[in-house]
Amino acid sequence: MKLTVLSVKSLKTGRKRDEERPVAVISFGNEKKETKPGTVIGSNAIWGDQFILKIEDAFDLIEIIVFSDVSKKEVIGKLFLSLHYLTPRTTYAYHLRNEKMDHLVQSMEFKIDFTYNKLLAGLKMFQPRGQTYWEDDSVDVSLTRIFELITRIKSHIVTPDFDALVQAISDIQEWQRPLISIGALIGWLLLVNFFQLWMVPLGLCIGVAATGKKKN
Repeated sequence: MKLTVLSVKSLKTGRKRDEERPVAVISFGNEKKETKPGTVIGSNAIWGDQFILKIEDAFDLIEIIVFSDVSKKEVIGKLFLSLHYLTPRTTYAYHLRNEKMDHLVQSMEFKIDFTYNKLLAGLKMFQPRGQTYWEDDSVDVSLTRIFELITRIKSHIVTPDFDALVQAISDIQEWQRPLISIGALIGWLLLVNFFQLWMVPLGLCIGVAATGKKKN
């Protein structure tokens, strides 16, 4: 995944440009990245920093915290993103949120590009992973944490691309790809003569995998 942090707009006026240059900290999975101090122009902070992040688990949330300066004592706002609600190679502008998850006046602009297999992402959801960095923080039971958990649970529901599945079946019936059609015919004959109950979930898994590969 490639994430480019572009800017934060509508900062408070009267900031000292040399002392108060905002920084953004990006956390995704077991990775944590930090921008260089932004260039303050009027009420905007400009970065243009680009980060390459590995997608270990596509259901992880991207957390971006914007601090007022390099000391990281004052938080301007936070942003929580899910890959399942974003489109690759697209530029977005979202309002930051405070600890109560209320929208703030400040907004962040960023560009994101990514790719992943939905079926493999669903399987990796059950694979435990350890952290590569340690933070000695108390247990967070705030509304922010509750929002993260709710969003993660919603993202766990992987829905196949039924349009692509219907198109693939149509291609097989119309012999668009003869080898696949022949294989499907042989499979159908075997299914009719040697059907077992366990073949139903297996066929569904194969169909979802095929549609995900074609879409990518």
